[in-house]
Amino acid sequence: MERTMENPDPVPPRSLVEQHGSWDAVYRNLKPEDLPWNAGGPDPYLRDLIEAEKIPIGRAIDLGTGPGHDAIFLAKKRFKVLAIDISPTAIELAKANAKRAGIGVAIDYRVEDVLKLSSPPGSATFVNDRGCFHVLAPDDRQTYIERVHGVLAPGGHM
Repeated sequence: MERTMENPDPVPPRSLVEQHGSWDAVYRNLKPEDLPWNAGGPDPYLRDLIEAEKIPIGRAIDLGTGPGHDAIFLAKKRFKVLAIDISPTAIELAKANAKRAGIGVAIDYRVEDVLKLSSPPGSATFVNDRGCFHVLAPDDRQTYIERVHGVLAPGGHM
């Protein structure tokens, strides 16, 4: 919402989570094609990085996997993938998309809060985050950075 003379302190539109009450409610209440972050395929920047071999094949964690398109892409590129989302409904959508793509069992899934990652230290050579960090409360960002740093192997990429 724009700041104007008539509206000097605009109230920003409520986020989908505020509107629906939780991430899981967003996934339950909206059709997959109506999710603003659902591009229907892998993130173009991720695709470019992987295809240019800037990220070596290894163990990847896809944080906030949502519909799972990035996880599917990584699995097709021979990464061992752990797809994490706080929403059980998002995980079910990701599994269904992976099954349609013919790689359902090639990805491990976990319902988990990114602020409480339980993966062992150094367990990932690549951590992909297309949509988590920017939606975290500023007070939670340092915890997120520490958790991600903890799961990255020496020399790992994010």
